[in-house]
Amino acid sequence: GPDRLPDRATIAAARVAGATEFLVGNGVALIAGMAQGTATIAPCDGIFGPGPGGIAAAMILAQSHGKRTAVGLGPTDCMIIADDSADPDLVVADLLSEAEHGPDSSSVLVTTSAALARRVSVNIDDAIVAAPEPRRSYLGQVFGEKGRGAIVLVSDLPRAVDVANAFAPEHLQVVCEPAGEQIVVQRVRCAGELLLGASTPFAAANYAIGITAVLPTSGYARSFSGVTSRDMMRSMATGRLDASAARDLAGTIETLAEREGLPCHARAATLRRER
Repeated sequence: GPDRLPDRATIAAARVAGATEFLVGNGVALIAGMAQGTATIAPCDGIFGPGPGGIAAAMILAQSHGKRTAVGLGPTDCMIIADDSADPDLVVADLLSEAEHGPDSSSVLVTTSAALARRVSVNIDDAIVAAPEPRRSYLGQVFGEKGRGAIVLVSDLPRAVDVANAFAPEHLQVVCEPAGEQIVVQRVRCAGELLLGASTPFAAANYAIGITAVLPTSGYARSFSGVTSRDMMRSMATGRLDASAARDLAGTIETLAEREGLPCHARAATLRRER
């Protein structure tokens, strides 16, 4: 903060979660320190957390130093798939809740309803004017001519899902009649999280219902999932063959080794078969 002290709520939450050491400073610089080690920062094996574009880029660089990280964590993006049953005021509120993260955020409505598209387009301008600064400026940029906010009108829900799978949003909310919701659920493949129904807003997922808030952005949901404790664990394979099993497998090993042009691999298996 301006007082050069850490945010007390963040420290308290981290302490409750079990953290015992805290480093305060610029995010990119701290990631660099944890990746390489400094006189005051010990190197670590894994670095996780969300942030804007600079943080995402630093995470990718940390991987080149052998650190386990999660890529594609910023800037935020969201999408709502809605039919004519959706409440335009709620749709606007949910689009703004993600867009307020920053001017590089992306908030997209994909709908089969021209009436809903028109209502949201009008209402969103009024909602931006009512927002306090600095969020009002962020929202104005997101939904301005050069921003990454959009309303997409499609012919049917399968086409809406095609748009979602191509975009691979960090957050995907579905606000449709039950039959339409089922169509979306059955077809969607690429999203960091899937929130079903008008009563399940992005804000609830971010803060209250137990879904990880560290999710892939910028299309990374096509190949990555949200960060959980599983990402902070690793496994080590262990194997043992007795002499009989080694003889039985020797032919397979010899064939594959010869095909790859690795005679020493083949010889290691042949010795065990001959003995």
